[in-house]
Amino acid sequence: MTRKQAIQIRLLLWVLLIFILCSIPVPKVNTPNLIPHFDKIVHWGLFFFLGTFLYACLREVIRFPVILTLLCIAFYGALIEWLQETYFSRTADLWDWVADSEKKILKEFPHLQNLHNHFRKQ
Repeated sequence: MTRKQAIQIRLLLWVLLIFILCSIPVPKVNTPNLIPHFDKIVHWGLFFFLGTFLYACLREVIRFPVILTLLCIAFYGALIEWLQETYFSRTADLWDWVADSEKKILKEFPHLQNLHNHFRKQ
């Protein structure tokens, strides 16, 4: 197995893991909220690694993988929220989607700045 194939398999498994975790019904039990906004932290972490794996796959294939990675992460986060509301008997939350997308945007900000500088020089 090549390095590229290993990265692609890791990406596919991570996409499936996020889908499975986000489709599990949440019990309606009143549990103490020990960590405020814990679900946002979980979304943030899951999509951080998804963005990292996706970027690793795309950087060798296309010229500017940052933009496509950002768009894919935002789309997949919105799709997961819509599926939760529509099919999984969970509530969709705009802030979950923001947590999904925000980490990748912050992580890629230096790359976006380099991209901006590249086009500015031309």
